[in-house]
Amino acid sequence: MEILQGIDEIPDPVVSDKTRKAIQVLRRTCALYPLDKIAFSFNGGKDSTVLLHLLRAAVAEQNASESCGIGGIKSFYFSKTDDFPDVKDFVERSDELYSLGVEHLTEPDFKRGLCDYLSRTGVMAIVLGTRKGDPNGGNQDCFCPSSDGWPPFMRVNPIIDWTYHDVWVFLRAMHVPYCGLYDHGYTSLGGTGNTLPNSALRRSDGTYEPAYKLADGRLERVGRVHLAASKGAVRPHHTHAQPQGQGQGQGQEEHPPRFNPQTTTHLLPLPPNQQQQQEGSQTDGRSDGSAAGGRAGALGGSGSGRT
Repeated sequence: MEILQGIDEIPDPVVSDKTRKAIQVLRRTCALYPLDKIAFSFNGGKDSTVLLHLLRAAVAEQNASESCGIGGIKSFYFSKTDDFPDVKDFVERSDELYSLGVEHLTEPDFKRGLCDYLSRTGVMAIVLGTRKGDPNGGNQDCFCPSSDGWPPFMRVNPIIDWTYHDVWVFLRAMHVPYCGLYDHGYTSLGGTGNTLPNSALRRSDGTYEPAYKLADGRLERVGRVHLAASKGAVRPHHTHAQPQGQGQGQGQEEHPPRFNPQTTTHLLPLPPNQQQQQEGSQTDGRSDGSAAGGRAGALGGSGSGRT
């Protein structure tokens, strides 16, 4: 397995150590639950992409013969009407490349959709890319039972203690593909109506540096827009002809939408304590406060709102 072989090549020893620990959490999960009772919530975001490859490494020694899924582990993706086309394309390409067998869940009510999925599949544990900095991620651990009022299952958070920096060190060291939007200044992905490129990465010519060049991880969510601001600040998203995530080719770039200083209220980031309060009040890991069944409360900060 190339991920296991590449751990020693990670340039940051802290990230290398966190990678080994995350794989151990996943191996423990595989020991505690039957593989077909474990599900991977794959939303196409950067954290979820890290988790995809950690899972592949964790099950590499299980000698699983299943032709679909990660060693027999299920994968699902909650489709929403405001998903970025780039994210959908990346999920589909990853599904094909790694034979994930991703099930697309389209129920608009998140809680109803999750309840239906769990009852149909008998899944007992869901593996998530939640980190401490995510909405509702601050009080979670590697193993965290589902919230009150939700169907019982175990939330497994192998990268709960990872930072924004850790995520990008891993992805770049492993040379794995990721969603091409991150190469166009997006550092945290929600939906097309509430997500902009990060102003901290804007160049003088109006283009944007890639997400991995963001020096201060506390600014990760600067591109998330409040509902009131997003109505006037976010322009329609145009899919890039060839997203430039690693391993995805070099295509002609289209400039991402620019900020409108007259309507965008978040050009200067909030202090970290205010950011945490703001994000903790969001219902689904997005900044629009949509009542989509409390995604963050059920699955943690990045269960369905991408990061």
